[in-house]
Formats: sequence, C-alpha cells, structure tokens
Amino acid sequence: MSIDTLLRDLASPQWEKRVTTIRVLACQGHEAPPAVIDAFRVSLKDISSAVRAAAVQALEGRGLPQTLLQLRHDPSWEVRTSVIQAWKTLAMDSLEDKLRNRIQEAIISALQEDGVPTVRRAAVNVLARLGLPEIPLALFGALEDEDASVRQEAIWALKM
Repeated sequence: MSIDTLLRDLASPQWEKRVTTIRVLACQGHEAPPAVIDAFRVSLKDISSAVRAAAVQALEGRGLPQTLLQLRHDPSWEVRTSVIQAWKTLAMDSLEDKLRNRIQEAIISALQEDGVPTVRRAAVNVLARLGLPEIPLALFGALEDEDASVRQEAIWALKM
C-alpha cells in the first residue's frame, strides 16, 4: 500500500481504521516523509482518544516535545499516559532549560494531581528513567499514593 493511500485512510470515519493506519505509518521509523509526520500532528486533534493516543505513540522519539506538551491535559487518560511515556525517549540534556523544566514539571504535576493511577504510574516510571537530580523528592511523595500500584512503581523506581 502506498503512503498516499495510507494518508487518505486517515480520513476514514472509522476510528479503528485511523488507529491502524497511524500504526502502519509509524513503522516507517525516522525515515518517514514530512507528510507522515504532519499527518500524525493533525491526528493529535482527532475526536477519538484512541487516534490521539496512537498519534502520540507514533511521534514518540521524533523530537517533538513541545507538540506533546500541548496534550498533557487531554481529557483522555490514555492520551495523557501516552504523552508521559513518549517523554521517556527524550534526550533531556539536548533540550533548552526552559523546555526541559516545563516537561519535568508536567510529569511531576501528573504524578501529584492526575486522578487516574495509570497516568501516575507512567509518571513515576518516566521520572525514574530521566534520572534528573530533582526527581527522588517527587518519587518519595509517590510512596504515599492512594493506589498500591503507584506506590509499588515508586519503590521500584527508587531502587534503580
């Protein structure tokens, strides 16, 4: 199937088809043409949370942290979780200080304030992998989380 055909499939009325198309296009890796990356960006505004989450996952590792910051308060917990997980692939050292701080603050905010344990667990995991000096304090706070899986993830993270 050609890329043009796949790009047309992103206009399908079926969200399942749009998700599948994004996943197929994401297999292009970092050699994907600009039109594909643009299509992923457009899909970040899709009405379907599953499509938005798939688009976030497709953009993971493509160096678009500013784009993902805009989705940190998405109504869908799946999208918020995908955004946080996408940040674990960032080379934080290569980002300007202001952007790095905004991302770090967004992850810590998700850990402390998000009402969904899956999002908080993802935040713990990503914070641990980033290995920044300010992180352990946030992880210690997660030891008192109301959800046992978040507490367990924090214990694991602090052992790293």
